[in-house]
Amino acid sequence: MNKDGKFGPNEAIWMTIIAITIKASFSGPSNLAGFIGNTGWYMIYISAAVALLGFAFIYLVLKRFPENNISEVFELTFGRVVGFIFSGILAMYLLWTAFSGAGEFVQIIKVYNFPLSPKVYITAIYMIGVLVMSLLGLENIARFTKVTIYFTMTGFVVIYILGSQNFNTNNLFPILGNDLGKTVTTGIVRSSIFGEVILLAVFA
Repeated sequence: MNKDGKFGPNEAIWMTIIAITIKASFSGPSNLAGFIGNTGWYMIYISAAVALLGFAFIYLVLKRFPENNISEVFELTFGRVVGFIFSGILAMYLLWTAFSGAGEFVQIIKVYNFPLSPKVYITAIYMIGVLVMSLLGLENIARFTKVTIYFTMTGFVVIYILGSQNFNTNNLFPILGNDLGKTVTTGIVRSSIFGEVILLAVFA
């Protein structure tokens, strides 16, 4: 990441942490409640445990090829043609993640902030934000993230504190929910919310 003098591992890690924290904290609350009931609060930990396996794989790859990013690793390992195909699959995955993230963003903002606002209005705000970030470039985003990480994490804590008056611990029971198997399966499937960790491999 820092071999071109643009931004280093710390900036990339902070950027990844913010992306994952946002998705993990506000991951489709209404969808989860409707699908698995009251067990969504610990389903996220199942997702995190599964995602750790992917992170461990990325760590081992980067340790084996410390001077290369994931696209270069594909090319060195599988050859130019097959490596290009795998890089294309990775690019499509990141694109799919961006589109699916847009849908969840609209839902989350509508639930938490603007329940009466039309989805078109919220989507427009999202697209404007994406456009501005694209114009700024990845380097500026990464460096800005390093500066704002402390304020961002403090903001999350404040949000939970302010919302604590609406917490109802009775909603945690029964602990195992209606179907533990469905909770585990959903946790495994939704481990993709931690998919931003792949950015560490792309820009390493």
